[in-house]
Amino acid sequence: MLDLEKISEMFVELSNEVIKSTKKLRGRPEGRKIVGRNPAGEYTKFIDKIAEDTTLSFIREYFKDVRILSEESGEIIIGKKPNFTILIDPLDGSSNASRGIAFYCFSAAIATGNTLDNIIYGFVRDLVSGDVFEAIKGQGAYWNGDKMKPSHVKSLKDAMICLYAYNTDKSTIMSLISAVKKIRLLGAVALELCYVGCGAYDALVDVRGALKVTDIAAAKLIVEESGAIIRNGNGSPMNYKIDLSEKVSVIAASTPQLIEEILSLLKRGTVNVK
Repeated sequence: MLDLEKISEMFVELSNEVIKSTKKLRGRPEGRKIVGRNPAGEYTKFIDKIAEDTTLSFIREYFKDVRILSEESGEIIIGKKPNFTILIDPLDGSSNASRGIAFYCFSAAIATGNTLDNIIYGFVRDLVSGDVFEAIKGQGAYWNGDKMKPSHVKSLKDAMICLYAYNTDKSTIMSLISAVKKIRLLGAVALELCYVGCGAYDALVDVRGALKVTDIAAAKLIVEESGAIIRNGNGSPMNYKIDLSEKVSVIAASTPQLIEEILSLLKRGTVNVK
């Protein structure tokens, strides 16, 4: 049986190593150098590779039998009979990190089955501030050890939301923009979803259909355990297969009323969401 308390300590230590290994590359031309492509065909920057190599080396030393699903390397099997999966994104917000913008994070989740509903532990670490967001299924979500709670905002006219909507239908997005009080977009979705869980944001909307399960696996559980609500782009539960071929959209909000208002505005337009 997994000792989730020890695993939490392990991820803190691991994310410390990622901080150390990538610090000198932050904002440097060598960090932005393209060194390959990931399984989705997206470019891999040198800073991504260093973060990933650090992470995989650490996990190989810690676990004897495990399946890893990684943003840059895809599926990796360690041992003969892994009975759980670690979904990792060692550097979410790598465009920020490579340009010297101080907002990016480490994200990891543990799943005992083949869908996102089987995630039992989520860990997101702000690699700049050091803040830790984590959740154990059925036991709540925590920010630096303190229990997280979302805001109580029920209407977009009072809300601060994070909105990722480039390359989507402009008329629909404009109706959402016109209804909301304030908008932010900081460039690391896993961390920004945690902001919904702790009440810093009232909602997050990403209707690009470009996210992978590794982007949102840990944060999904953290949002749910905080008491906030998370759905896919058309309002259905996010019970996706743990497979890098899945491309998803996500909407998270502090209250049922707020998520329903967002979904209502999106459904009036022609945004193609999944």
